Amino acid sequence: MEYLLTFPNTHQVMKAESLLNGKGIKTKPMPLPTALGASCGITLRIDEQKVTEGEKILAENKVALSAIYQIHQEDGKKEYWPWKV
Repeated sequence: MEYLLTFPNTHQVMKAESLLNGKGIKTKPMPLPTALGASCGITLRIDEQKVTEGEKILAENKVALSAIYQIHQEDGKKEYWPWKV
């Protein structure tokens, strides 16, 4: 299962991606799903096993994280369930 990290701006996404990848936590940038808002934005996908560690790294480095969503897929449809906001 994967999780989606959202950020208040592109600068924070880029900082988060660099930090997490530098710590060996693989991330996948993707556009903000329309189900989560109409604004243009970039998010990061992260594996379930690394989400807690990733959140801690971002907090320690003062990276602004808006929310974390669990990506749930059923019958070919993706839903984003709030995990932490």
